[in-house]
Amino acid sequence: MKERIKSFVLVALIFLGVGLTSITWIDERLWPDGYSLFVNVREWPLIRNFFKNSYSLPMENLSKARKIVIADGMGTSAVFYNGDRIFDAVYEDIDNLLLGFLSGETEVMATTHLTKENVRELLNEQVMYAYINYSVAMPPSFFGQLMGVAESDSLSSVTAVRDFFLLPTGEDSLELLAIDSEKESVMRYELSYGKTSGLIEKFTEYVSGVSADNNCVMALQMNMDKASPDDAVQMKTLLDSFLVLDSASTAISEKAEIVSKNPVNSGKMDAVVSCFSFNPASIYRYVDSFGTIVYLENDSSLKIYKNGLVEYEALDVDYGIPLSGGKGLYESLNSAIRFAGKVYSSAVSESEFTMNVASDIMFSESGEMNFSFDYYHEGTPISTDIDTPSGKMEHAAEITVAEGKIKGFKMLLREYKETGKNRETMNIYGAIDKVALKYEDREEPVKIDDMFLAYKEDGLSETLVPLWVGYAEGERIIIQE
Repeated sequence: MKERIKSFVLVALIFLGVGLTSITWIDERLWPDGYSLFVNVREWPLIRNFFKNSYSLPMENLSKARKIVIADGMGTSAVFYNGDRIFDAVYEDIDNLLLGFLSGETEVMATTHLTKENVRELLNEQVMYAYINYSVAMPPSFFGQLMGVAESDSLSSVTAVRDFFLLPTGEDSLELLAIDSEKESVMRYELSYGKTSGLIEKFTEYVSGVSADNNCVMALQMNMDKASPDDAVQMKTLLDSFLVLDSASTAISEKAEIVSKNPVNSGKMDAVVSCFSFNPASIYRYVDSFGTIVYLENDSSLKIYKNGLVEYEALDVDYGIPLSGGKGLYESLNSAIRFAGKVYSSAVSESEFTMNVASDIMFSESGEMNFSFDYYHEGTPISTDIDTPSGKMEHAAEITVAEGKIKGFKMLLREYKETGKNRETMNIYGAIDKVALKYEDREEPVKIDDMFLAYKEDGLSETLVPLWVGYAEGERIIIQE
């Protein structure tokens, strides 16, 4: 009996060692493309999902859509947000379809270039469709890696992706539309997909199973994304074509208020300091006149501010913080957010690290890469807006990576919990009017690229209330009552 137990333990350890070693080799890309068995094995369908989950939780969240709209083709549509109870069930079928397309397992019968006007005409015909929106735009190769496909050329004709449409065209066929975020063009892929009939049944079921509050319409269906010189009343604002206007947002609704807790005085800051390989008891440590704790070592500095901001800077990249993994875009982002999670867990060990990428991933795979992250609470983003000695900070974490090392790091440490109270929010049209008022002196209409409900973190307030955040003319606008 003892020998059997020993044999079982030995076999388990061998499998564990092989699995961990394989993940390390894959993440670090030690082999040239097309050569390494361990790079190519990632494409095998049976074990693709195992390797897909080898990255950190925030990266797994990034591989999920931000929201999905499903229209039943009979005039009714519904929007599902990441964090909704039913969202995962809705997204699972779509995720499997996208994965098959990216890996080349789904047959592409034809490809066609379309325009945004073509999409407008399609949607106004009340066809059945699913619209899938991701939180940020990203290069197609990076999107494929997030979805678990190491190398994919399925979207090679597209520069940057964030938005997709699925349109069933028969019992075993459908069309996939990929919106190019950079060129505003559209690629249509006609797919042979044997599970289309089942997808149609589920789409119909999802729409029929939700309340009218989830009904929605897109800006391009209302022509709110373009101005006509013939209109008697000129619009002051233009909306992104795929901005979703849902019924729940066009009526006064309620959302939970949350408490913002600063962990600086929790007694865990020594553990945070150790994450940066500084000695908490270093003789090169001092406290400045503002109460900021400063550490100096090897041409680098670490500062911990009273408001919970942690700031690290290396004057030379050689003295930066080494990251595990390779130096490419995917590996650098994954390693950076993993390090941020390590710092967060050192300070707030009782709470889950719920942070996601907050800026489009359009960086060069060589040289410095700048990553921004925001906290989320129950699927709702928290927009940071604080003043720091080095300038305005608009994201909870801002990380600069070069040559596989962290050269700059800023992160506001926070823990969020609900108060048990709800707050009313203005409707989305009221928020749009607020943006228009901000630019009322402009002659040309203002383009609103995005708008969503969020919380504002100013580094001082203990209670955060829901509000609208918009992006217009390249500027973030926090909309308050």
